[in-house]
Amino acid sequence: MLLRLGDSAGLVNLLHRSGLPKTFSDEEIIQYRNAWRQPGTHRAMLNWYRAAFRRAGRSTPYNTIHLPTQIIWGEQDMALSLAMAEESLAYCKDAQFYRLPNATHWVQHDEAERVNDLLLAHLQEPA
Repeated sequence: MLLRLGDSAGLVNLLHRSGLPKTFSDEEIIQYRNAWRQPGTHRAMLNWYRAAFRRAGRSTPYNTIHLPTQIIWGEQDMALSLAMAEESLAYCKDAQFYRLPNATHWVQHDEAERVNDLLLAHLQEPA
């Protein structure tokens, strides 16, 4: 129902509620609405969540990630808890963890310059 509400008004409302006041510009909202109008979009969006929660509550055998890993996390994320990111570190042999205190779920939108700097530094490190 959230997906079908008047020209994706429910999704737009969710974006605004989950981000900072200026996280999404009017132009970006137009682009999101255009994307959400494409055939099959709503089903694909729902299927992503269905797959993500399919194994919820079940034990999953995880292997250690041996590649250098970087986790950048917005501490104001209303959808995903900080504990999730911290727990992920246990599965990484070589991980850097950056907490951005003022960023939300939309960390790249909220602090684009900081995230870009962190990503570029990470990608330039020798393997």
